[in-house]
Parts: sequence; structure tokens; C-alpha cells
Amino acid sequence: MQTIIGKEYPVVAIEEIKNAKKSIDILVYEWRWYEDQIGSNIQKFNSQIIYAARRGVTIRAITRTRDTVAMLVQNGAHAKMWTGGNTMHTKMMLIDNKVLFIGSHNFTMNGFNLNLEVSTMQKDEAGFADILNHFNSLWSL
Repeated sequence: MQTIIGKEYPVVAIEEIKNAKKSIDILVYEWRWYEDQIGSNIQKFNSQIIYAARRGVTIRAITRTRDTVAMLVQNGAHAKMWTGGNTMHTKMMLIDNKVLFIGSHNFTMNGFNLNLEVSTMQKDEAGFADILNHFNSLWSL
């Protein structure tokens, strides 16, 4: 397990997104798109998600951010607005069912640059079946 503090998150996550082969499943409370800030860490992260979708990686994302859902769908990802009765406050990304990011980072400018955030990255060659099952149960709603 690797602890990821503050601004380290996009750096570590981008490298893992670049290596994705099959799938990226994302649950995140807040995810913002900053088209006018192309060089920012958050927009570099966003761009890598789109590049992954374009190279054939299946992207599935659930967030409460309507504009981001639209942007993801326009660029070949599968995305849904969270509309469940409870607050979905999770911040998680599962890559190829073998690399799990989980913690407090929202996918926002503040989450990647200003807030005091801590997340972890865990790698498991056997996969994260329980996490994937949880994601799939929310995806099916």
C-alpha cells in the first residue's frame, strides 16, 4: 500500500491511468472539469481519463457532478449521475481490477492542490472482487 498525500495524488494516478489496459471504474463525490486550465494537475488527470477511453479502456464513472458526466459521455466514457437516496461520498478509482485508489481526494482543483487530503493506492494481483461488486451494485441502480 502506498500513502498519497495532497498534491501527489494526480501524479501517481496519472501514471496508473496511462497503464490501464481494460477498465477504470470510478466513484467520486465531486469531479470538476477545467477546460480553461489545460496545464493544471486536475486537467492533466481529466485528459488521461479521456485518452484511456479513446484507446479502448472501458471507463465507468458515477459522480454527482452533472457537467462532468456530460463531458465524459461526450468523450466515449460511460458515466452516470448519482441519484440514489443516500449521499454517495466515496472517492475511489479501480483500474483493471488490480489497482485501487481510495481516500479523501475529490477530483477537483482544491482536492488536488489546496485541501489537506490523504488517499492510498493498493495493488492486488488477485483483484478487488468486493470493491468491484460494490461498484457494480451502484452502477446497476
